[in-house]
Amino acid sequence: MSQERDELVRDIMQHPWLVNGEFTGACPSCPDLIIKGGYNSPSHASHIADALLAAGYRKARVITTRAEQVNLPNGTVVVTRSDIFQHFNGYWFAPGSSYNHHLDELPLPLTVVHGVQP
Repeated sequence: MSQERDELVRDIMQHPWLVNGEFTGACPSCPDLIIKGGYNSPSHASHIADALLAAGYRKARVITTRAEQVNLPNGTVVVTRSDIFQHFNGYWFAPGSSYNHHLDELPLPLTVVHGVQP
């Protein structure tokens, strides 16, 4: 099992329709989603996690240090609190701007929305 899958299973098991791993009937956050039939075990959460991963779900990676940012490959797209940037040859470009931003000009944290993630 991957760390991403294990984390997703834990997140599913902590969903409001499960209390201490026991099915409560419905989620107050999503009243249209009523799950019946005993979806109250790690094996059911594992099946849900597998389906989500197979459908392409990936948790967004958050960059919190310059060391992490330096290692992002060309083509990576990140979002800051106010802008979006793409990395190319050591510089960061914002759409519609001709200015080349340097590494330390982007405010942390950065959320990776596209690119190769180790």
